[in-house]
Order: sequence, then C-alpha cells, then structure tokens
Amino acid sequence: MSALSRWCRTCGLAAPWLSGAVAQSYETPLDLQVDSHFLINVYSDAFKTDDQRLSLLLDTGSADMSVPAHCVQDNVEVVEAGAPDVWSNSCDLVKAKVWVLDFDGEPHAVEEYKFYRCSMGQGLPCAAPLIGKHSGIVGAQPGYIGRGGDLSLVSALAMEFGANYGHGIKAWRTGDDVQWSQLAASLLIGDPYDDMIWRDDAGSTPNSNSWNGKAVPGLSVTLYNSDWSPFAWHEGPANIDTGAPELQFVDEDLFNDGGRVAPCPCPGTPCPWAHGQANRHCVWDATAGFTFTGSDGTQLEWYVDLLEVSDPEHRSSEAIVCRDASDSSCKFAHWDPSFYHPGNSIFFNVQMVYYDAAMERVGIAPLGDQARRLRGAPVHA
Repeated sequence: MSALSRWCRTCGLAAPWLSGAVAQSYETPLDLQVDSHFLINVYSDAFKTDDQRLSLLLDTGSADMSVPAHCVQDNVEVVEAGAPDVWSNSCDLVKAKVWVLDFDGEPHAVEEYKFYRCSMGQGLPCAAPLIGKHSGIVGAQPGYIGRGGDLSLVSALAMEFGANYGHGIKAWRTGDDVQWSQLAASLLIGDPYDDMIWRDDAGSTPNSNSWNGKAVPGLSVTLYNSDWSPFAWHEGPANIDTGAPELQFVDEDLFNDGGRVAPCPCPGTPCPWAHGQANRHCVWDATAGFTFTGSDGTQLEWYVDLLEVSDPEHRSSEAIVCRDASDSSCKFAHWDPSFYHPGNSIFFNVQMVYYDAAMERVGIAPLGDQARRLRGAPVHA
C-alpha cells in the first residue's frame, strides 16, 4: 500500500473509487513550447516576479522542484542550507506557499511547500520560460522528492484537493496537423476518467524512495520502413517522461546501421542533448507504431511519423538510438536496457496519461473508440 493510500485511511477520508462518490478534479493549463516541452505556471509569494509567477518545465520523469535562486526572495524560509537537488545543483531547501491556477483562474495552493532555490545562471530572466534541470523545473512524478519525506508538487496538490490522490497529463489537438503548435494540454488533479485503461503492475525505477510509476509494462514500440517492414522493436517497460520529448531507446545493432540512422541534428537553440554525441544517433524517415495493452487485455494502437533527420519539425518527431546504457549514451536505461522513453508524441494520440498514486497504477485514456478488447486472458504481472 502506498503512503498516499495510508494517508487516505489514516485521515478518515473515503476515496471515491471506494465510496462511489462523484468524481472531482480541476485542470491547470500547460504552455507548450516549440521544443516539444510542457511548461506550467507556478505561483508563490516567495518569487521575485511582478505577478509572483514562474513558468517551469513540467517533468514526469523527476520529483524535485528547483528554481533559480535569483528568482526567489531573500527572506524566504530556509529549511536546509546547502542541500543539493537530485541534479546536483548547488541549492538550499526552502519553504513557502505555492499555488497553481485552474482554467477559471481559481487558485489551488499548498500552504507550506518545500522546494529548491539553486545557483543557476544569473542571466536567466525570471519572467521568461525556465526550461530544464539547470534552468527551472517541476518534477511531476507521483510520490516524494529525491531526498524523501516531502511530496512532489503534483502529489501535494492532489492531497490538498482531497479527491483521488493522483494526477494526469491531458492533451487535445487544436488542428488537423501533427504539429506541436497544434496541441493543447493541462495538468489534471483529482479523479481519473471512467474509460481509463490501466496497468495495475506499473512499478518504480530502482532506488526510488516511493512508488513513482516510471516503469510501465505493456507499452511497446515497433519501427517500420516506408514499405511497412519492421526493423526494430522494444517491449519496454516504458517511462512516459514529459522531460524527454524524443523517442529514446538502446539498440546497438540499429545504432551501427548507417543505412537507418544518422548523427542527430540541431533543430533549435540550444541544441538537444543528443546533438553531436558519439553514442547517440537518430532514426530517419520511418514510422513508429505504439501498442498499449492494459492489465485487462484492452489494447490501444497508434502511429507516429519520424521525420527527416536533417529537418525535424519538432523534437517529438525524432527517435534517438543509443549505443548502450552508459553515462554518455542512454544513462536512464542503465538498470534495464529494454527500458525506454516513448516521447511526447504520445500526447497526439491519447487523451490522458494518469498516475494513480493511491492504487499504484498508471492508466491511459483513449481517444474516442480507439480501444479494442483482445481475445484471451487478462494480462497480469
């Protein structure tokens, strides 16, 4: 049982999936940047901006919230001086009231939230988007921050709201093209949708201090040539990491196939992390087919075009192939080479990815009648 489940029972609140209560939730709008990232507006009276707002990268692959020290008031309450965050930034752990706004402009606050103020580039403008672990970031994985004992912001917001103790990343298309500029998104706090397809065996990465839902079985990917012949596939588990916009996986054979991969380009400034790296190449002119199979046997399928490597339109249309799981390659897969990032293209093709911290499961809400029931027995761990 998760700590959030224990909290639910300790405080005497009835969880809606147990009581039959009416579902409750709110949504906070997300800003989609051209480099295929999600940003969230976080507010605090400890921030030095005129509107008390910082625009920060929303990252489901991490838990800590870290902001530039020069964007934080000097008189903020310091909980622990000299406390590095999970990315080894030089930081202090501080405490202040933090809140987000829903689509109606209503605030949803955590009265005393602990986050990191870190020595980051003094040239970073506090009123501009702060994107990255060395610029500004909000960890959006469920559970506790890296040091343990304190909840990530999304889990703290969910507890304060008092409905289901989970959250989802929701997205919808605003146009006909698969372009990052034609996508909108929100952070949903509260109860999941009724049509979720669940993986009840979603787990955590090694050495985690709580369940984080980062290892999702059943989400596989196959790469196809233009004639629909497959040339690579990965069964997972998958880490649906909004901080990793590209499809990323370890495949030494494909990495060495000069007819199928090429050095990664630099579509923006600054360049993506794979540009110019000897142990990372990019797939070109291919189609990625994804399949998500729920624990009950329900299945979703969708396809994403991987565009010309010389001219990608956005990072979510790229696929990065790593030589191995070393520090200079796909380090995130060091514990399991089959562990991969599906990338942010997933949000063009599903309605929501939801992290149910109380039930320790991850679900995907399909678009329309996208889901189909498979024959055979349910899938279990």
